[in-house]
Amino acid sequence: MARFLPSISQRLELPSPFKPAQTLYAVSLLATFVRLALFVIQEPYREGDTQILVGSVKTIRTCLSEGRLLGCSFDIPFPLLQYGPSIILSYLGFSDASILHFLAYLSFLGFVAAIALVFWTLKRKASKTVAAVGALLMLTGPLLWYSHSTYSEMLAAFLILAFTAASLFRVDNRFLIPLFFVAGMTKEVAFPFLLVIGGLCLLPEIVTAPGKIKGRLYALLAGALLTVLVNVAFNYFRYGTYYDAGHLTELYLVPTFRLHLSFFLAMWFTPYGGLLFFWPSFVLLYFSLLVLLFIRWKSKKHIGLNGEPSRG
Repeated sequence: MARFLPSISQRLELPSPFKPAQTLYAVSLLATFVRLALFVIQEPYREGDTQILVGSVKTIRTCLSEGRLLGCSFDIPFPLLQYGPSIILSYLGFSDASILHFLAYLSFLGFVAAIALVFWTLKRKASKTVAAVGALLMLTGPLLWYSHSTYSEMLAAFLILAFTAASLFRVDNRFLIPLFFVAGMTKEVAFPFLLVIGGLCLLPEIVTAPGKIKGRLYALLAGALLTVLVNVAFNYFRYGTYYDAGHLTELYLVPTFRLHLSFFLAMWFTPYGGLLFFWPSFVLLYFSLLVLLFIRWKSKKHIGLNGEPSRG
């Protein structure tokens, strides 16, 4: 009995007082969440795209009631993610305004859950300091806007993060496949990227001993197949084709490599929409890590060529 007393006393021991920096961090975080909660309750951003999406629910219900499962008369190229809750709430009698407000609540919950998931994952995989930096990084970027917007980006970010964390911690396939599926609903082209994420989280076994993780690979393929089938069925329902005809119109195609390069550089460096100006903390950390990795690679290469490290 006595041998259990130390462990019990350790569990009951009160934590040491927070350091001033930790207290300031926690208070700032709480204040941010409270302010965002007031935004989402009082004045969420009802975006034009989601208003169109919610408005199309009436057309979907009409098609379903008439048994028209091919080429329903709405050609809106939005992913499947937000249609599910919107249709359910519509059948329950909620107005369009209430559905939009609910989508904003989903964004806020996704934001809070994403911050918590990033902190918990980095704390488990690295350290509390790295976890705090990760949370701070997410709090200093455009996700603040999406946290009280009706756009689906924040919920999508959380679902992809959840799938990534589940892959890192090698959760049971019974949970991995549903997570792959819901993350795959965020974009029709998400499934190959999810496969890459899932594969990277299987390193080094996926290279050195693939037979040991065969069941995991099958689970990833099953999630991808399920995602593709559901997205194909949805396209068949709304377009009468097995592909996203809405996004294959001339309006959405980028015809030249020069435009591809221009858009890519614009995403990073334009003053009115680039990451450099809207998320400088991420850009600084990202390029700093690239430089450090390059320096480390050059150092290892130098050691490999000379047989021993340079002594200057």
